[in-house]
Amino acid sequence: MGIKAALTLCLAALFPVLSYAAIRSDIPPTWLGLVDFVLFSAILIATRLSACDGARKAGRFWPFAVGIGLSVLVFYLRPDAMIYFSPIGIGLILASLFLTTLAPGQEPLITRFARLERWGVLPDDLRIYTRKLTWGWAVFFCLLVLESVLLALFAPVETFLLFSNALNYVFVGGFFVIEYIYRRIRYRHHNHPSILHLISTIAGSGVIPTPKS
Repeated sequence: MGIKAALTLCLAALFPVLSYAAIRSDIPPTWLGLVDFVLFSAILIATRLSACDGARKAGRFWPFAVGIGLSVLVFYLRPDAMIYFSPIGIGLILASLFLTTLAPGQEPLITRFARLERWGVLPDDLRIYTRKLTWGWAVFFCLLVLESVLLALFAPVETFLLFSNALNYVFVGGFFVIEYIYRRIRYRHHNHPSILHLISTIAGSGVIPTPKS
């Protein structure tokens, strides 16, 4: 695993830990959203750095500049809303990553990961399964967005932060591990790379696939 891919994984692992520590600290709640946004932006930037080179880098960074500018504007106008802006926005971004790859002419995101970790050779049954799994992840992140919206509307801020900054990452990790175990059992007639190899493949893939030619 390269240094940039390892940095991405470290940031991803530290994100829920640091967020939960911030919840338990005396940091004012209005600052927590800004902290979350900075951490998540660092994860996305590290992911892009591991996938892009040369002239392509500049074109990949403008969405992050727009996002950071928007978050600063929200923080300036409504600092209390910042704690809701970042988690809900993160969920929408993740859901869109999976949904956009299910459009005609695109390779489903999980299919791409599976193909990469098998060096370009993907059996037909796994191709069909990974397309369904891409739908599964898309629906899963949509449900997390719905959960965040409902908690933002009806739950105390401490409950919202506990779920959005800590427990939701436990749910994501649980989904990831349970699906991996199911796949190893259901498709045991195929060889499956280790879970660490899968994580390394995802971290170094650039996340957003390119359209099929």
